Amino acid sequence: MLVKLSDPALVDDLVDFLSRSGCIAQAQDETTVLVSIPRSLREDAAQLELDLYLRVWEATHPEARASRLAS
Repeated sequence: MLVKLSDPALVDDLVDFLSRSGCIAQAQDETTVLVSIPRSLREDAAQLELDLYLRVWEATHPEARASRLAS
């Protein structure tokens, strides 16, 4: 799954947050992060879980937006 960030300066922070949450996250470019959730067996469950992680991350970074790109 791909995530687009509004602030390139926060890509590493998001990658670290997702990694600590058990995701596999890797910066793809200055505003895009590739994320997988290995423990989720279903794609819809993984998408929901990622959306929840992104909302938590945004709550601690109110100046930024992180959006999962459509599959």
